[in-house]
Amino acid sequence: PKLPDPIKFLVENPSVPRCKSWYETVAS
Repeated sequence: PKLPDPIKFLVENPSVPRCKSWYETVAS
């Protein structure tokens, strides 16, 4: 399954802690 663009998702949802954790996991 394709994941949404994590950077775009973070920009659109900056207050979602779960998103930040997910982005950090994907980025590492």
